[in-house]
Amino acid sequence: MQDTGMRLRDIFRMRWEHLNWLKRVLFIPYGKTKNSRRYVPLSGRVIEALKLRGVTPNGSVFPSTHSRGGHVSNVANQWRCTRKAVGLDSTVKLYCRRHTFATDALERTGNLAAVMKALGQADAQTAMKYQHPVLERIRIAVDARNREHAEIARFEESPHSPELVQ
Repeated sequence: MQDTGMRLRDIFRMRWEHLNWLKRVLFIPYGKTKNSRRYVPLSGRVIEALKLRGVTPNGSVFPSTHSRGGHVSNVANQWRCTRKAVGLDSTVKLYCRRHTFATDALERTGNLAAVMKALGQADAQTAMKYQHPVLERIRIAVDARNREHAEIARFEESPHSPELVQ
């Protein structure tokens, strides 16, 4: 979820035949909306983790003999145990990783349309619910603008002609 922004059900339903190793993408052929059908870019970390899993006989990346679909359908118990084992607060939810993906992707790309596509969302309002911008980014942007303005002011106050300054 951290590297792909995928919903849990998308992860659980992953099939080996939907992976394009050459392009490093996963095709999600199902979902609750038409935009849920999409290609998801796979990070190097995800590619390596998938290679370690190895192909399974039933074609599911996360097979399970306990579900009708033949794939894992719930990790609530495993998440609770993992969260407790590493000392995370019980308020930390696994789904938060999808929010973190969306926030990081938008901060690093500035491209809301691309983030919406990766998340499988059609509505900007919905996509923005996943954004938790860091105020530090705003401080950095304002400081950069102030440095630029100070540099311009120094140039304009220079007693030398522009030709000599250049």
